[in-house]
Parts: sequence; structure tokens; C-alpha cells
Amino acid sequence: MRLNEQKNKQADPQILEEEIRHCVEFENFREQLLRRSPDLDCLQVATAWKKIPNSLTFKFGDVALTQADYDKVNEFIAPDKGLRNISKIAQLRNLECLDLSNNPIQDFSPLVRLENLKYLYLEKTGIQDLSVLAGLKNLKVLSLADNPFTDYSPLHGLSRLEELDIQLCELNLEALEELGMALSQSEIIHHYYRFDDDWD
Repeated sequence: MRLNEQKNKQADPQILEEEIRHCVEFENFREQLLRRSPDLDCLQVATAWKKIPNSLTFKFGDVALTQADYDKVNEFIAPDKGLRNISKIAQLRNLECLDLSNNPIQDFSPLVRLENLKYLYLEKTGIQDLSVLAGLKNLKVLSLADNPFTDYSPLHGLSRLEELDIQLCELNLEALEELGMALSQSEIIHHYYRFDDDWD
């Protein structure tokens, strides 16, 4: 088991690199397409991307990605990839949306550097210490459903948070009330009801 876990951990950066390359390819395609047709909307760009054969999209081959490439990525969606090591995520410093749900992540510290994040989805990732999220002051939506943490205090300073999902997380009434007061501007989704200023 330990050998398999070690192999998986070594493979995680490669998986992330492949996913990031795909994102960068799309951004390059989008930039080129919008130069020719600046009036296209997001749906039209995505539709055009799907119609392009893989052989015609920009490929890096063995060329290493640069920081300029990483900086093009503002959305990264990688749920259910079996990821334990997410260290490469820290290079995506312009990320605004990140979904790592349903990955058995072992170290969440790379998230500390993603200060531009607005939407973060970490459902069922095993996160136990929320202090790594305390500095993400631009967060608007945070989903932490089905995780084993018990200390919610690191979230109290996220003043821009509009929605917090903590379904299936351990939470007593006192902690819920403290969270509701600290995040009075937010909708807090707990189990199957919402806790906000209008709840009684």
C-alpha cells in the first residue's frame, strides 16, 4: 500500500501538469480566436474549442511551461483525480476559481498562495485545518462539505464570503451561531437548511 501511495504521490504533479497544459492551450486558443472575432461570447468560444481537432490545437510537447503560461489560468477544475500532492497549484497565482473536490489531498498549504481565489470547492478532500484558508480574503463562495475539521474560527475573517457550504461537517449549535455572527453577510448551508440573518 505504501509503495502504491508513493507512486501516486509522484504521479500527482504530472497529472496536474497535464491538466494545466490543457488549460493553457485553451487560453491560447481563446486569445487567438478573440483577436479575429472579438464579439464572441464564452459559450461560442467553448463551442469552437470543442470543434477543433486535437491535432490542430497548440501543443507544448516537451517544452516546460513558464510562469507566464501559469498566469493565464484563472479557472482550474480537477475533481475526482485521486490527487494527494497539489504543490503545483501554487504556481497558478491568478486563479479565481478552483475545484479540487473528492481528492484525498495530504497537504493543503499550496492554497495559501492563491490570494485571488473567489470560488473554492474542497468537498470531501479530508481538510482538517482551515487556517490555510484564513488569508484568502477575496473568497465569495467556499464549499467544504463532508470534511472532518472542527475549528471554524479561521473562516471568521472572510468578510467577502457570500456562501459557505458545510454540509455533513461536524458542527455544534454554539459554533454555528458564532459562525453566523462572524459571517453575517453570508449564507451558510449546513445539512439541508440555510443559516443566515433570516433564519429562526
